[in-house]
Amino acid sequence: MRKLALLLLMASVPTGLLHAEMPPILIDDVPSRGRTVEVVYIWNQTTERYPGELIAVTPDSLLVLGRESEMWIPKSIIIEVQISKHDLGAGRFVGWMALGVIGSLSHGWGAILTVPLWLIVGTITSITVAVTNDFTLLPDQWDELRQYSRFPQGLPAEFQSGTNQDATP
Repeated sequence: MRKLALLLLMASVPTGLLHAEMPPILIDDVPSRGRTVEVVYIWNQTTERYPGELIAVTPDSLLVLGRESEMWIPKSIIIEVQISKHDLGAGRFVGWMALGVIGSLSHGWGAILTVPLWLIVGTITSITVAVTNDFTLLPDQWDELRQYSRFPQGLPAEFQSGTNQDATP
């Protein structure tokens, strides 16, 4: 019965609605997210940094969405791109270490061994998680950068940038 109702509902939709012109795609319309990057580039003879989300990579520039707007950064001025692969939550490891230290205080004299053990292992783990998550790509590794963007195949034809469509450094 449900299949019949669904079939009748689909048959009643005018076919013109199925082929209606689609509105332009905006950055916020795409549910997936690119990786967090920080682009280091030279502008007016000074080294600048632009943090944000990597939206797209073209043969000659990057589109990065910063806190307030997006910016196209030409490949010719880029020194390096620093990428954070995932948010591994190093802060959570510190929290577990603190709980372990507090719990170890109930061990009596055994706390002489367990508290330093929690501190050593927790600190090493937290630092390792925080540091191993980031890596750097240079301009000669440009093709590898695509896989970390929100649009790895390139911007769709319907894409429409926000207010700073031609914003470059």
